[in-house]
Amino acid sequence: MKRVLLACHKPLAGDPRFPASKPRGGETSVGIIRDHLAQYWPVASMVRGHDNFSQHIGQMDDVVLTWGVAASEAMQACRARDVPYIM
Repeated sequence: MKRVLLACHKPLAGDPRFPASKPRGGETSVGIIRDHLAQYWPVASMVRGHDNFSQHIGQMDDVVLTWGVAASEAMQACRARDVPYIM
């Protein structure tokens, strides 16, 4: 089974862990992508500054999607564990 991890720089729209967040364009768009992908595969999201990317990436992920400020940190963790990523 394929699993997808979204490595985010801010909480996504609809993330129940951050009810007070005020998502803007990117966080709303990727929230929509998350909801679409979740129809087909298990999807999790991690937020830079709240979750330790290097600790979690590679534990159960088949692919990591990342962008923006979080990309370099996620990319390093993916390379270290041979996990494919899309930036």
